Amino acid sequence: MSSPENRLALTLASSVNAATLGPKVIMFTLSAAPDELGQAAEELGVDSVREIEVEGRMSRRRDIVRLSAKVRAIVVQTCVVSLEPVESVIETELKRSFGAVEEDSGEIDIDPLSEDPPEPMENGAVPVGNCIIEQILLEIDPYPRKQGLEFVDIVEDDEDDTGTGKPASPFAALATLKDKLN
Repeated sequence: MSSPENRLALTLASSVNAATLGPKVIMFTLSAAPDELGQAAEELGVDSVREIEVEGRMSRRRDIVRLSAKVRAIVVQTCVVSLEPVESVIETELKRSFGAVEEDSGEIDIDPLSEDPPEPMENGAVPVGNCIIEQILLEIDPYPRKQGLEFVDIVEDDEDDTGTGKPASPFAALATLKDKLN
């Protein structure tokens, strides 16, 4: 078990100064307050956020800060079919690394087998709260549906009234309308 000096209690607004981190792992927890949940709902574009709980760890080796965490969130969205509220439980893992900003050489080297380069720090700090919101955003269902609802394809009858089996011409529909008006 880690000692109290190796444990932090953070908020969604928290950033951790990289200079305060060392090679020894720092554990942290985050439990979003009600006012933070409202702000998170706005940032995530959902109806509401009922809970955000995070347990994580950070360490720094040379100029690279590593952040990993288990994130659990409960969000409420609007069902795209019934427009009723849908509650979703999101459980995900967050893994990021941060480093100093390198000079832009103008060239982009992409190696699909290499590790992603470290993200830039914000004024020498790791934006822990922003990372958590981004990770939840990546996991949110863009088209939430209430459980048990299925998509029903509505097929309109395009056959004419003569029963020939051929689709009715749009001009035939206009002719019928013209006849009704006269």
